[in-house]
Formats: sequence, C-alpha cells, structure tokens
Amino acid sequence: MQLMNPEHPKWTEFYKSLSRMWPEGLPCMDGEHIMNAVEVTLIDDFGFTPEEITASLEWFKSHGAPCDCQVLMKLGPAVMESLGGIMAWLSKLNARLDIVEKES
Repeated sequence: MQLMNPEHPKWTEFYKSLSRMWPEGLPCMDGEHIMNAVEVTLIDDFGFTPEEITASLEWFKSHGAPCDCQVLMKLGPAVMESLGGIMAWLSKLNARLDIVEKES
C-alpha cells in the first residue's frame, strides 16, 4: 500500500498538482477546509485506492495538515528542501565541469 507524504517518490509531482488546484492567496480557515483537492489529486493523478487515500489523509492530519491549504503551507518546505538538494548537486556538477573544461 502506498502512502502520499514527503517520502513518496512522486511527492513533488503531487505537491505541484495540489498547488494548481488551490487558488493562490485563499485564506486558510484553520482546519475548516476539507481535503477535497488532496483526494481528487490522489485519485485522478495518482490512482490511489480508497484505503491509500484514507491512510494518506490520516498521515497529513497527524502531521499538522488537516486540510488542503495546510498540506500546501506546512508540508511544502519538504518540496523546497528536495529541490534545494538537487540544485546544490547541479551547482557542484557545473563547477566540476567548469574545472575540467578549463584544464582542457
């Protein structure tokens, strides 16, 4: 059974899909929003089963994200950290390539 969370290999893709569904600047109502966007994204874009969706929603709630907007606001930094690690690696690779090119 798969569980959507920042450890999932498609977390970044999930987060981007969810971001597109949630209007920018919409205020959060401290948990009054429901997980409609999360559920639709998991079903339509990732083919999660009802059991996997329930498990994922429970995981989000247990990690302080009881609604769509909280998933974006509280769990979004995990995406940025992942992208930051990739960007740091690419930067090091480019620096090494520059050294090799200069030596040639």
